Amino acid sequence: YVVGAAGGQKLAVSVSSDKVSLRLLEDAKVTEGINNFLAMLPKNGDYTIELENISDAVAEITVNIKIE
Repeated sequence: YVVGAAGGQKLAVSVSSDKVSLRLLEDAKVTEGINNFLAMLPKNGDYTIELENISDAVAEITVNIKIE
């Protein structure tokens, strides 16, 4: 997923399954949790969120993305 945001904003991302890993590809101060992360965004621009199925099965998930 690619989202646009401004520097100084917070990006919160969570997924509904522990069968999926997620990470932010751009540089930012990221605090990781279980099935989620919170990033403090340093600059204006696009940010890429990568999701990866880490199981051998098909994973049906819900992704929540919040920018404040």
